[in-house]
Amino acid sequence: MSIRALLPEIEGIITDWIYTKLPEDQVPWRPESKAKKFRDLAFDTPMATYTYRRIIEAAIDFVTNGPVMEEFKRWFDAVNTSFPNRHAVVHGKYDETLYTEENSIKIFLLLDTIYHIISPSIQKENISVQQNSETQTAG
Repeated sequence: MSIRALLPEIEGIITDWIYTKLPEDQVPWRPESKAKKFRDLAFDTPMATYTYRRIIEAAIDFVTNGPVMEEFKRWFDAVNTSFPNRHAVVHGKYDETLYTEENSIKIFLLLDTIYHIISPSIQKENISVQQNSETQTAG
């Protein structure tokens, strides 16, 4: 159940975060383009150390070139079971080998990685909002 519920959220979280960084007309439409824009924006963070950049690259490469976004054109073709495929799951293909505890854990780990990529900028924004609020209260 967690796979069907959480897998589409990967794109949603990435898209929501991009909207906090860019004007609406600059947000890409295609999921692969969003992932690449996500990578570019995450690289712009002041915390973009070598290790941080490698984590971003690996996560985006996995999402765009790995089984997450793999093409799903023919219903009866076998799907890669190493990680649930977004297209197959969202379009309702049921393959018992996709819906495993192991794959559920993998989705949680990918979501956790995405959280750690975006959390420095979220924390920075929260501090900025808090400081603005304190300035307005004091003034």
